Amino acid sequence: MTETKTISRTDWMDVCAGVTGNPVAEQEIIDMAKRGELLVKDKACLYVPLAQGSAWQLARALTEDDIAESLGLRYPDAHRLLLEADVPSVATIERLFSAQRLWAEEDIERSLVDHSARTGMQEREAALELGLTIDSYRKVAGSIRFSSQGRVLKPLVEAFRDKYLPRDTVWSTRTALIQEFVQNFNASSSVGPLSIQYCDVPDCGHAASDQCCNPACRQHQEGRFLCPAHAKWVDVADAVRRPPSLCPTCAAEVEAGRLNRFRLL
Repeated sequence: MTETKTISRTDWMDVCAGVTGNPVAEQEIIDMAKRGELLVKDKACLYVPLAQGSAWQLARALTEDDIAESLGLRYPDAHRLLLEADVPSVATIERLFSAQRLWAEEDIERSLVDHSARTGMQEREAALELGLTIDSYRKVAGSIRFSSQGRVLKPLVEAFRDKYLPRDTVWSTRTALIQEFVQNFNASSSVGPLSIQYCDVPDCGHAASDQCCNPACRQHQEGRFLCPAHAKWVDVADAVRRPPSLCPTCAAEVEAGRLNRFRLL
């Protein structure tokens, strides 16, 4: 990772225009920019000079603090997301106790869109992450940042939800959290109203987080939606995030030996 020097935007423009009266220094500064060793400062913002043919473009450079604030994430979550998406850092700046990496805004957008397309949650999974019916989720899907090919990243789904929740609040249940999110969203947005997807187990009343994976769960209907308490995990070798689930009715069929295609975890 390259340590950098900083130049003001005014001085950088003079260097590019060749009007400083010192062509040797101008060439040294241009060479530093080509090696990725130069940052341009304009007020409180930093920019990375990027060569565009014979011209130069200034790309906004963001710290992890900037990125976390922009995405609505906590710092550790923003850091983890940048690493998982393999966003290339463009420079480092020295701080009192440690160096801090910088990322170009364009690289962040491109990498997160690609990361969404490769690993993001699909529509049904994202809807259940928010506790919404699929129709309600489609009303808000376009507001979740860096979606790609119908997929969205879980940290950004959570960040979208958290915008409508009071900070530093401890929730007694996931259902209470979702109800607060939906209530606050419906009160502040003209997109709604949003509807919660509740668990289909009779007399449950909690928000669903999964759906029965048995294609024949209910005849001529979608599989039952399930809260965490009623989802029965299926034993599979290739589960990525968590194993698929069966509803209690289908799980009972497995235990009775009448649904042999599944094995409970």
